Amino acid sequence: MRRLPLLLALTLCLITGVARPAGAQSPALEDKIKAAYLFNFLRFTDWPGLEKTGPGSTLRLCLVGADSIAQLLAEVANRDINGHAIAIESLGSQNLRRASQCQIVFIDRRAGAGALAESLARESVLTVSDAPAFAESGGIIGFYQDEGRVKIAVNLRRAREARVSLSSKLLEVARLVD
Repeated sequence: MRRLPLLLALTLCLITGVARPAGAQSPALEDKIKAAYLFNFLRFTDWPGLEKTGPGSTLRLCLVGADSIAQLLAEVANRDINGHAIAIESLGSQNLRRASQCQIVFIDRRAGAGALAESLARESVLTVSDAPAFAESGGIIGFYQDEGRVKIAVNLRRAREARVSLSSKLLEVARLVD
């Protein structure tokens, strides 16, 4: 519970560009930044049909090969966003078929992001990864480093194809790619 304020503070740092240079960022800090982004993607994305389920339905954020980020996000699983509960789930190779039931799927760069993102291309799933050029290669949101800061690239064409609507607030901090 004490890490939630840290995640929110990191989110403010991301929006205002106060993140540390890459040389100063530890892998743990980078994971905290990615966790803060992922949490906020839940807040700033709309999925088709979700409003019909009404308050009380669950937003599922699934992670593939990102155990440390999953542990950070587990602390926010008891919170809600606009009346929707949050469920954090780690997906292993045995249950990747369940990825289509998630609102967001984060795929660690070491987990083979391209193939899973391609398998979810026809689903209303926000695919996110830190794999190099993920958004340019057919994913929806890709993390990348620029001048030592974790930033995001967004593929709007893929977002439209997946029928997910990204808030203008999210797009303001993103680099748009095709």
